[in-house]
Amino acid sequence: MVLKRHLAFCIPFVILQTISFCFANVYELNKDSLEEFRKGKLLVVIFVDSPTCERCRIQFPYFVAASQAFPSDPEIFFVRVHDTRLVKEWGIAELPALMYYRSGIEEPDFFMVDVTVDDIIDEIARRLHGNFGGLDRFYAVDVTSQNFREVVKTPQQSVLLLTYDKKTTAEVKVMEQAAKIFRNDDAILICKLNVDKQKELRDSEFKSKDVPAVFWYKVGEKQIPKRFGGHISIYMQTTFINEQTGLNRNHDGSLKPISGRLSPYDSLIVENADGVLSGNKDDIGRLASRLMIEKTHLQRHQQEFADYYIFLLEKMRETGSQEIVETQMDDIARKLDEHEDMVQKQEDLLKRKRNILHFFTTLPEESWKFKEARRKKEEKERKRREEEERRKKMEEEEKKAGKGKLPHKKGARTEYTAKATLHRRVHEEL
Repeated sequence: MVLKRHLAFCIPFVILQTISFCFANVYELNKDSLEEFRKGKLLVVIFVDSPTCERCRIQFPYFVAASQAFPSDPEIFFVRVHDTRLVKEWGIAELPALMYYRSGIEEPDFFMVDVTVDDIIDEIARRLHGNFGGLDRFYAVDVTSQNFREVVKTPQQSVLLLTYDKKTTAEVKVMEQAAKIFRNDDAILICKLNVDKQKELRDSEFKSKDVPAVFWYKVGEKQIPKRFGGHISIYMQTTFINEQTGLNRNHDGSLKPISGRLSPYDSLIVENADGVLSGNKDDIGRLASRLMIEKTHLQRHQQEFADYYIFLLEKMRETGSQEIVETQMDDIARKLDEHEDMVQKQEDLLKRKRNILHFFTTLPEESWKFKEARRKKEEKERKRREEEERRKKMEEEEKKAGKGKLPHKKGARTEYTAKATLHRRVHEEL
């Protein structure tokens, strides 16, 4: 199958007296307009959501990103519907859902994939028996005045946004590369804004008119974005995102050994390792309660892993041992080996949980390191106090020894200046 390429544009249209519009490369339709719209089209991919669905708001930008690979394609179209009539008619139990219509087939069917650029495009290729190997995939979402508020301001995920013009191609490539690295992480969305095409949006939303510029929209603090002050390079962008989100990916997109682990949780568990390793139910119960309290301070994407920590501790408290760690390790290893066609998000989730389990297997060693570091710290503090006491004692002895000398007038200051020194030398020479 050969995909034809044209300039990207969207034309509003009226069908059955229902006004619909195009959201970037995604058409907004309802039950009535969809029936007419799909006629004569090879493939219509549909994102089904609800205005009150938080997960829908988070995942929709990735659907938009997938559509960017097919700008004004004459055969493949992307649509979003909110219509509850369709949700009921199609028997959708969970939102968001991906559906599709194919030419010659009257009934829609499900796209059983995650809402990611790769999964959606690969599924389209599978359904159409096409070769999309040479298709350009864009992972950074193009921001416009039509989608800025919904894509950038509304979702409960952090956003890293690049403003650029036709001269800043190198920085656009960096942001696309960063978006590809984190393409399977809902916690971070990477966007780009072409100020040549969206000058009014740039002028209304950003004080700085410099390009290229990168802005950080942190979850809960999106009203006032912070400007990224570092060099725009893949190393700096990846490091910054890891620090801000704790996603911990390498520059090739692979997961670091600490990915999935929560530093505050690790510290608390190491501090209470004796109770955990001995299977003390009271100590483990108190520790699990502390982790529940700490969970309220974590970001949304970290809370699933917080639940896993707590699940493991609860099992340890029930059994009085760490057998659950070995059992879970074997279970994850089996799933990773048996399911070669596993979607990437699920694979990443299992690997991150495996990192947490590995932390528990190293708990005796981590506990020893913690105790040794604490011992050295206490020893250093003891020496500091001894040195402070020795210094005070010497000062007191010096004061006692100096009682026979002429007292220095209280409040008087001895001043040495270049002029006074010169006068003294002249007097001595005379």
